[in-house]
Amino acid sequence: MGRIGVNVESLEELRRALELTDLGYVQFPLGVADRALSGAREVLADRDVVVTTHATFAGGTVFEPTELNRQLVLLAHELGRANVADLCVAYSLGHPFVDSIAVGTRSNQQMIDDLAYCLNAPLTADEVALVDDRLASVLTS
Repeated sequence: MGRIGVNVESLEELRRALELTDLGYVQFPLGVADRALSGAREVLADRDVVVTTHATFAGGTVFEPTELNRQLVLLAHELGRANVADLCVAYSLGHPFVDSIAVGTRSNQQMIDDLAYCLNAPLTADEVALVDDRLASVLTS
């Protein structure tokens, strides 16, 4: 058997998974609305694993007419992003420990658009921090 991969849902699960022999791949949720594993950078330091994240669009909830969406629209404009989807992709890829993201799509066009957003520059560390700060009160309410 070659290298194995796991999906984890918490930093504690990630720590336990990293103890596995031959672990090569790890996947976990990380997006503008799901940041429970945003502290994974320290846990993953000096580890040779490929990191894929999901929950980029929080199951589509980032597009629903809520305060979260309103803030994301404003942030997308402020940060020069094409739209909320572009911002969400750039946010996830803006974490230096993330190698790839897995996104769900409902159409071929949506898949093409999401792939194009992956080619754009990710958010910088300062931009990720801005998004985190701006959304902190929205996500806790």
